[in-house]
Amino acid sequence: EVALAADRHGAALRAYFNLAERQADVGRIDQALETYRVGLAYARRVGDKFYDLSMQAGSINPLLTLGRWDEALATAETVIADEHLTTLQLVVVELVPAAGALVRRGDIEGAKAFLARLPDAADSENVQNRAAQQGVLAAIARAEGRPEEALTMARRALASHETLGLIARAPIEGLIEALEAAFALRDESAIDELLDFATRRTGGDRSALLDGHRLRFTARLSSARGEDEKAVTMYAAAMTMLEETRNVFWQAVVRLEAAEHHVEHGRPAEAARLLAPARPVLEQLGARPGLARVDRV
Repeated sequence: EVALAADRHGAALRAYFNLAERQADVGRIDQALETYRVGLAYARRVGDKFYDLSMQAGSINPLLTLGRWDEALATAETVIADEHLTTLQLVVVELVPAAGALVRRGDIEGAKAFLARLPDAADSENVQNRAAQQGVLAAIARAEGRPEEALTMARRALASHETLGLIARAPIEGLIEALEAAFALRDESAIDELLDFATRRTGGDRSALLDGHRLRFTARLSSARGEDEKAVTMYAAAMTMLEETRNVFWQAVVRLEAAEHHVEHGRPAEAARLLAPARPVLEQLGARPGLARVDRV
């Protein structure tokens, strides 16, 4: 408000953007989207192209979180097509989650094509940009059957926590992909190491998203080790924690994984109860790999 009163457009727009980012980081997703909307209108009123694109790009991850994937991908397409993007490296990190959504839809070639249109970030000196793209490249490698490469790339993304902290999206995505790759490799040593890393986080490095996935992968490990009761308990805890994030995709995934566990232990009715809300979410998102797993349960 002080910046607005003094008509200091740059400071005001920066304040809008930072507020929206913080709101998104602490799970106030609807408020974040409203702040981006107001900031975008202001940026267009004063003709600030950087914050015009930044507000649009910043809204992508909150939209993905709420399951508005088509809207998020359309927004990403608008931003990436803008002629000014090549000079605005700081916007790139906000675009990368759209490529991750394409991977989760099973559109690997689409994700590669999207990344190819971005200003190169894989070797960028900007830690956020580099780590964000490394996380998606890890997901692509895993989807293409290259889990060793996926684990290496995901570890690089995770290492960005030393600079960014674990409140940032990129290192958390790195942790998720590292664990997915370690499970694909059946590398229990790596799984234990990564889970221990997540468990030891304290203070500002803890978030509902991090803890939700820590519980989720602990459940998967317990299931793999035949620890039925612990797996069921951890899956339930993961569902509760991920509900706090409002991320509809991850809520559906943990329900699917819990259902798979129940079927393996002869409880089809319990599996059906969990799949009932998961299937329509995955259908609405167009998450074909997830739907294929639902069909196999």
